[in-house]
Amino acid sequence: MSGSFERTLRLHPGRLAVWRLPPEGEVPEELWRRSPQPLLGWVRTGNELSIVGPEELAPEEAPRETGFRALELVGPLDFAWVGVLRSVLEPLGDAGVAVFVLSTFDTDWILLREERLEDAAAALGGAGLRVIGPE
Repeated sequence: MSGSFERTLRLHPGRLAVWRLPPEGEVPEELWRRSPQPLLGWVRTGNELSIVGPEELAPEEAPRETGFRALELVGPLDFAWVGVLRSVLEPLGDAGVAVFVLSTFDTDWILLREERLEDAAAALGGAGLRVIGPE
């Protein structure tokens, strides 16, 4: 890996969901009014509008996945660094922990099922990474 990062991930409180709306859908106004703690994001493609947000705001009628917790790579991360995500995803994959990944300008976010947190922390610790929080 070029460069380095703190090799620390911060576990955030609260449960998140990922849901899908039609590509012409709108980001619900209620999401705009809520503080994005720990994370609020959306991506629109020609096929869908995918939203990540607080689990309690995921509409029951939308296709959705719930029960996620967020791990944030402590950053900011330099765009030139190579292998940062691999250093996190490889031990999780080896432990059979499925993830959903998002990237922001400053860092990367790993979403995983709440029931796999202990397995994830053990796998990451075994790879020399540290999990802190929630605060």
